[in-house]
Amino acid sequence: MTRSLPILVLDFDGVLHSYTSGWKGADIVIDPPVPGAKEFIQAAVKKFEVAVVSSRSHEPGGAEAMARWMAEYFEGVLVYNAIGGEHRVMFDGGSIRFPMHKPPAFVTIDDRAIQFTGEWPDVDGLLAFKPWNKKDGIEKGHMPLGDAQDPPVDLMALEAALDIWKAVPELLERSRPQAVSRIQLRIESAIKAALDRHEALGCRRTR
Repeated sequence: MTRSLPILVLDFDGVLHSYTSGWKGADIVIDPPVPGAKEFIQAAVKKFEVAVVSSRSHEPGGAEAMARWMAEYFEGVLVYNAIGGEHRVMFDGGSIRFPMHKPPAFVTIDDRAIQFTGEWPDVDGLLAFKPWNKKDGIEKGHMPLGDAQDPPVDLMALEAALDIWKAVPELLERSRPQAVSRIQLRIESAIKAALDRHEALGCRRTR
């Protein structure tokens, strides 16, 4: 009796396909692989039943386009299972399926997913979410949700200070007490916005 392998589900765009050109159509896959993807696939097919799924999977020509791209870049052999209605790419030691629907996975790798650990994430942090390839100036793959993917608080404070400085001449045209009052309000508003953003990103407010 052959032991069945655990199912590894991989998202396509942003995980295997670098997707640097953005969406051009379900059957158009034009960018190179994410670095290291080929080596990962060659190892994974030996220990998992690998299934690649995408929003392309349901679209005409989408599964075939992904399979052809995989066969070309990863040096596999493209086959079509007429009975199961699936494209496959065969490798030495295993194969990759391109099902229309996501199978029950042992584990899934997706650039737009967050592992649920039993604790619900902060909703504002979810709104700030960016996939790994949209984060600038950080070590990709090692940053928790919400950290360092938006301007840091110090930068926000600097931008707020510059904004206030530009407004000073206009404010000083008014009576002095009124100008001082308006400057104070703008400074307080800028500080509060920076602290609220800092807290929304999952950091503890210290002042």
